[in-house]
Amino acid sequence: MFNFDFIHKNSIDCNDVSEIITIYGVEAARRSIINEVVRVFKPYGINVDYRHLSLIADVMTYDGGIRTLTSRGVIRDSVSPLQKMSFEMASRFLTESAMVNEYDALKSASSQIVLGRPPALGSGMFEIHHKLLEDQGASSDDDGMEEEL
Repeated sequence: MFNFDFIHKNSIDCNDVSEIITIYGVEAARRSIINEVVRVFKPYGINVDYRHLSLIADVMTYDGGIRTLTSRGVIRDSVSPLQKMSFEMASRFLTESAMVNEYDALKSASSQIVLGRPPALGSGMFEIHHKLLEDQGASSDDDGMEEEL
């Protein structure tokens, strides 16, 4: 492909992700997406963890092509109507979801946040259940304080 002495094929750089995927494939396009996001944030002193950038690039390229992170790209295929609403154009997604009777099982963090519920992530991922014992008379460490149940 590159038979020119002045082209160093191992150091070529391009910001046209569509062209990169055509010539080099999806993995090169994925890496290019990560590089471009880093280049956008770097002048502002913003450092984004590589794992987050990798996740974004994976979502955009998981089907072997390039999908945008817009309401017409990745978000359009979301199964959760409330998750779609959290991205942009809430009224349009709500109307479309109502017209086709879409159901939301509230499995995504975005859909739970839209409803004001804590998402099942981090400290919101579990519940503590403790069996309360009935008052069995005075205990030996009774300091006169009663616990309110």
